[in-house]
Amino acid sequence: MSEDKSSISLRTLDNIDVRICQDSIKITEKVKTKIETKSNDVFIGFVSTIDEKEMTLLTDGAGEIIIPLSSVLNMKAVNDDGSDFYRPKDYPEDYQDQVDPDPEIKGGYPMLGAIIGYPSIASILVGYQGDDFGFRIDGMSHTVGTTIRLNFLMNISKYKNFENNVSLGLGLWSLKETSEAFFLFGAWYDFNSHGFFLEVGAFVITEDYTPTFSLHLGYVYRFNRE
Repeated sequence: MSEDKSSISLRTLDNIDVRICQDSIKITEKVKTKIETKSNDVFIGFVSTIDEKEMTLLTDGAGEIIIPLSSVLNMKAVNDDGSDFYRPKDYPEDYQDQVDPDPEIKGGYPMLGAIIGYPSIASILVGYQGDDFGFRIDGMSHTVGTTIRLNFLMNISKYKNFENNVSLGLGLWSLKETSEAFFLFGAWYDFNSHGFFLEVGAFVITEDYTPTFSLHLGYVYRFNRE
């Protein structure tokens, strides 16, 4: 146990650090925290106190460090060796101090990428994903012709590194060789995992309403990082 003018620090038999500050108690589970600052400094230790302006970090080598919250770029729980912390199997189910490797995200973000496949052939893709709905536009003019397609998305799930959607779309498909132009309508399912994009579905064109299989793959970056 240690004591100063403003607080008392002690460790319980359960290895929980308790700091009693004047009129408040701060409890830190014995899991190390890795803090990256906006000035590219990295600190690893135990968070002993935190308020609306700053936190106190107990490190192995440098002792007690006070870090302004405004300077913190990223903060996560880590093991003693600095690797990401995951909840052990024997922890109780209501234990909350764990790092989710792929957290579900809220809010919207834009996306940008390139895809190849049918019917878009080779296209640049741009779009926006909202909370539940979004849109994508892909298209390009090349030696075969010009394709442009607009998809209206309904989101199924959305995480930091993964999302999947179903969509309805319409587009224009023109061929340079014959100067013909067709409208197309279709339905698709897609997923994006770490940027890898795969879309499957079916569409019809106005001249022939026989359903045709559709497949696109490529790389689509989602601007969902804070």
